[in-house]
Amino acid sequence: MTAIRDEFALIRDIAALCPTQGAAVRVPLNDDAAVVAIPPKTELVVTTDTLTEGVHFSAQTITFQELGWKLAAVNLSDLAAMGAQPLGIVVALALPQTTQKEDMISLYRGLGECLRTYDALLLGGDTVHSRHGMTLTATALGYVPCGQAVTRSGAQPGDRIVLTGPTGYAALAYHLLARGMSPEASLRAFQNTPRPQLAKGKLLRELGATAMNDISDGLAFALGDMAKQSEARFEVEQSALTWQSDLAQRSDSHALRAEDLIWYGGEDFELVATLPATSPVPQGMYEIGRVTKGSGLFICDGDTCHALQVTGYNHFGGI
Repeated sequence: MTAIRDEFALIRDIAALCPTQGAAVRVPLNDDAAVVAIPPKTELVVTTDTLTEGVHFSAQTITFQELGWKLAAVNLSDLAAMGAQPLGIVVALALPQTTQKEDMISLYRGLGECLRTYDALLLGGDTVHSRHGMTLTATALGYVPCGQAVTRSGAQPGDRIVLTGPTGYAALAYHLLARGMSPEASLRAFQNTPRPQLAKGKLLRELGATAMNDISDGLAFALGDMAKQSEARFEVEQSALTWQSDLAQRSDSHALRAEDLIWYGGEDFELVATLPATSPVPQGMYEIGRVTKGSGLFICDGDTCHALQVTGYNHFGGI
């Protein structure tokens, strides 16, 4: 293993592992700042996420290549939640003196793989020394047609609640990894190499989604926040959570409750949206409930509904 001795040599090495050139790039990352064009009649969408060692990741549960993928993916997922198309990301790294060059090469290899998969570019960044562990920050840039960004606040009574994929599997993988276990590759991927739902976010926007959110902080938190911001009541049908029995079979033997994983586990990076009743639910997505007049988040079994606790990951409050 090789210690990092030259910041600029490292930048040259890692830039070679990522896509950096595209039709939208007027000035690439080898200048003071990148210059990027966005298509006519579109608006810029910008988001930032940070991964901190000891809070968001541990070298015992994720490889650096997986970590690079995840750093890109968590940011692209926020673009997906707005119905945006990605342009690229900028990355800032704060690295302790003990960081090995080979680990950073692996990290950027994973990041580059994610960017290529979703047709996004590395536009620039910064690398600095840290005295307090590793911190990785990325800012993603994307675009949407003017006035068409989907927010969390537009749900209307009569809308259907749609989920792009099952929840709870990422949390199950996290618990197994944290216990020193080795979950199967497909389960591990839910936690360490999540797939941002960019194509589905764009499709939902085009179908007229009135509100949308990614569920990285938990399904209950995402739905509760949408209900609050939309000033509406969200009702989820228990029977619509069709994957709960499969998750229960996998989790019961580890003393984990499938219901808790589904609602509060987080890290799934699926999307939840509200669609007008006249819009079709795309194949492969789950219609899980409805929006009505009122307020709050409720789980229903037929005509019987009870309020669901709205909580999720909070950096300063815990779960």
